[in-house]
Amino acid sequence: MTPKLTRHAEEMLRERGILAAWLDQAVTSPERTEQHADGTTHLLRRIEAFGNRWLRVVVSPGEDPTVITTFFDRRVQ
Repeated sequence: MTPKLTRHAEEMLRERGILAAWLDQAVTSPERTEQHADGTTHLLRRIEAFGNRWLRVVVSPGEDPTVITTFFDRRVQ
């Protein structure tokens, strides 16, 4: 189930080579979830096929959440 994406998120998937399947994994079964002061939720999941790097998916608040952006986060340990 691919979540709703902003145009920016779609561009970042293409530009950064992030597979839709990886995005789906992070959204449906994140290893970590962070609530931020701006109301967004950050979903994090290690992607084994990408060197166990952490994929961060930023989701908007609200009843109909939308992926705002996604990237591999080098800061996560």
